[in-house]
Amino acid sequence: MYKSVYRVAVVYATATGKGNGISFSRPTGIKRMTEIRKSIVMMRLMLTITILSAFIDQLSKLLVRRAVSTKGIMRVIEGWLYLTYAENTGMAFGMLRGWNHVFVFIKVFTIVFILAYHKQFRSTGWMKISLGLLMGGTLGNLVDRAIFGYVTDFISVRWLPSFNIADVCIYVGVTMLVIEMFRRNIVE
Repeated sequence: MYKSVYRVAVVYATATGKGNGISFSRPTGIKRMTEIRKSIVMMRLMLTITILSAFIDQLSKLLVRRAVSTKGIMRVIEGWLYLTYAENTGMAFGMLRGWNHVFVFIKVFTIVFILAYHKQFRSTGWMKISLGLLMGGTLGNLVDRAIFGYVTDFISVRWLPSFNIADVCIYVGVTMLVIEMFRRNIVE
């Protein structure tokens, strides 16, 4: 429909001589609809990444609680990577143990903030994937804190404290956001 209306306008302007100095562009309504469609696609991408990463995190924690918690330590790569079972009531690296109610509030605030302000960020796939990972990791750890009162950590790398899939999602999401910010500053 849009193309035929555009063609009629061009033919009319050319035939009547009223086309001199007039530029034809897409009508605002169609441009806005395209932006809305793109926004919906980006929102779906972000929510899909969120749900998928939170699901994988919760599934991995369930498997670890069932298998590893009874067996102790499972060696994956000798001397480097182990599966362990740890109940972390603190935040990263076990700091601030016993502040679970504060962490629940922070995680809920983070998810609400991202959902409320995600449109303010540039609508690139990179940005929405990073926000989806950040929300998925936050949601995964929030579920643990709300249900159990602690976060299940199970990946143990030789030189790092134990962590989980949600922590990896948060780390990768934040890293992607930082890269995007640097890239924007360089480009703009």
